This record gives sequence, C-alpha cells and structure tokens, in this order.
Amino acid sequence: MKFERIYNIKKREPDYYIILIDGLWPRGIKKELVDLWMKEIAPSDELRKWYSHRDQRCQEFRERYIQELGKKGDLINKLIDISRSKNIILAYASKDDCNNATVLEEYIRDLYGPEYLQ
Repeated sequence: MKFERIYNIKKREPDYYIILIDGLWPRGIKKELVDLWMKEIAPSDELRKWYSHRDQRCQEFRERYIQELGKKGDLINKLIDISRSKNIILAYASKDDCNNATVLEEYIRDLYGPEYLQ
C-alpha cells in the first residue's frame, strides 16, 4: 500500500489497484484512472470545510480526523483486506503536506504497523 498524489499518476498502473480517498472528485481526472472511489473514508464535509487547508489548523485537523477514522474501522479493514491481495495506491489530490492522506497513512501505520505501507 502506498500513497500518491492523483495528479502524479499519468496513466493506469497495471500492477496497482488505485483507490481515490478524497471526498470530492479531483478536477481533470478521468474516472478510468481510478479503480475504486472510497469517498466515505475521507474527512467529513464539516471537517474539510472547517480545515480549508489552513496551516494553523493542521494539528487540530489531524486530531479530529483521527477521531473520525476511529469510527470507520470497516473501511480501514476493507483497505487492509484489498492490500492483502493487490498492490494498492491510495490516491489523493491535495498538494499540502497536511492532508487526509498523511493522517490516514499515520493512522494505518499506528494501527497495523509499517509492513502495510511501502
């Protein structure tokens, strides 16, 4: 399982199953590029709008999103299950260092260990 910005994926990766983990579809990205859109694992609309990529809110965003992820165990387990049979890329759109993908990566590492992350 690896994380990559969707705009850095130029074409279908035949060896990877690409899962978009954002709540909003990224502009200019064709649906054929993504195998699964798991928008339910993204931060809630309320949290996303509150954060609005303001650097000073990063730590609180991280804490709030971790709380939300704690209630999404079935989705986390689904990601882990898929990663057992496929090489997956968890794709996201944000160019900021503090985003849902970095928090999700930290959450999975803390919960399952680094062996699930490449």
